[in-house]
Amino acid sequence: MSQRTALGAAATAHFGKEALLSIPVERALDLGDAGVLLQTDARPPPGPLPGPRERAVIDALGREYVFDIAAPTQPRAAIPGLRG
Repeated sequence: MSQRTALGAAATAHFGKEALLSIPVERALDLGDAGVLLQTDARPPPGPLPGPRERAVIDALGREYVFDIAAPTQPRAAIPGLRG
């Protein structure tokens, strides 16, 4: 099972399409006006998450935007244009 993250148009505009496509993941797919799809690993290595590629995504996006299972009540920053 692979790990995939789809970023819609508003999130792609916020982070920048070129920046998202340059994250070192297994595959970054340009979805045109719909956004970007990031696939961290075709087969994640055994062990705890986040792995190296997941950490690269977190570092690129910023920890303030990413849910952390170790701190589930920690607030996350809002991405302009997104409701959630």
